[in-house]
Amino acid sequence: MEERKKTLLIVDDDLFLVDIMAFTLKQNGFDIIKAHNGQEAIDIINKEHVDLVLTDIMMPVMDGFELAANLRQNENTKNIPIIFLTAKSNVEDKNKGFNIGINDYVVKPFNLKDLVSRINKALNPEQK
Repeated sequence: MEERKKTLLIVDDDLFLVDIMAFTLKQNGFDIIKAHNGQEAIDIINKEHVDLVLTDIMMPVMDGFELAANLRQNENTKNIPIIFLTAKSNVEDKNKGFNIGINDYVVKPFNLKDLVSRINKALNPEQK
């Protein structure tokens, strides 16, 4: 039986960046769903199966912190891995994200190979 492709939800209001990431991540064997703010992401997660959320912090309507907190407080979504992908590089934001319960924090600009490695690690934490 063939293993199901993992579905990643990319949440960012930078449509160009979302398209670049979607293209690259599809080439790496992932299915991709796109959202442009945290509320749109929650609406999608409530309807679709999502294996991991890649989200920016600074977005309209609902930011990444609110999105992550919402997912962690919901019994159905509390175990979905979350990776922040953001231009915010200060320690306070990193700590706030990790205190909410995110799995990883990647600062833009980022290396796509590194991002794929971090995604795979978040999806398979038991592997070294």
